[in-house]
Parts: sequence; C-alpha cells; structure tokens
Amino acid sequence: MNELSNNSVEKFTELRGKYSNKMNSDIAFEQKYWEKYQENFLDKVLNEINNNYLKGNNQPQGVKTYGLVVDLLLAYYR
Repeated sequence: MNELSNNSVEKFTELRGKYSNKMNSDIAFEQKYWEKYQENFLDKVLNEINNNYLKGNNQPQGVKTYGLVVDLLLAYYR
C-alpha cells in the first residue's frame, strides 16, 4: 500500500475505502505501536551513513535498494 500510495493516490484511496472496520482497527493499532519507534536524530544520521556507504559500493539507489529488492521478490512471487 505504501508503494501504491506513492504511485497512485487515486487507486490507493479506492482500495483503502474497501477495508473492513476490523482491518482499519488493526491498522490503527499497528500505527500506534510503531509510533514509539519513530526515527530520532541518531537513526537519521546512521541511515544517511548507510545510504552513502551503499551508494559508494555500486548501489546508486542507496537504502532505497532494499525496497526495490522487496518489490522484485513480490513480483516474482506473483
């Protein structure tokens, strides 16, 4: 859904509107859980270091490469 929202807000909104009340409740619970792990200053610095390391090692997309690999795995699975 994150990838869909980045590429087509209309399709994301359409699909999101089909969620059941239970699904919406589960999503709200999960979001509340992860709020305590929001990125802090040190996380941002470490992420930037990792991003630069990956770019320096022939991964032009940096940390975004991880998401691209997941997309490829999902496409292969389908």
